[in-house]
Amino acid sequence: MAESTTTFDVTIPSELSEQIEHVQAMRGCSRSYLVRVALERYFDTRRWEEIVSEGRARAHELGLPPDAAQQLLEETLQDIRVDFVQEMIDEVRFDPDPAWR
Repeated sequence: MAESTTTFDVTIPSELSEQIEHVQAMRGCSRSYLVRVALERYFDTRRWEEIVSEGRARAHELGLPPDAAQQLLEETLQDIRVDFVQEMIDEVRFDPDPAWR
């Protein structure tokens, strides 16, 4: 089943538009695809910031020393980074969905 989409206008600085066009030409994909991926990454980053903050608060509630909580956080984030890097490698290897071009 096709994903539901919405179209809307966005005003951005000329410099950012030029960067998008440059990457678009290099990658051979649409502006829509680039902006969609950038927004997805932005929201993913915000969510992880919330998770990290909640984790630190929970560690404090449990009485974990800051260095122990930090070590657990770093180990978890390292696992996530490995997965993220692999996703990026896979994305570069494969062409974006032609429907987004």
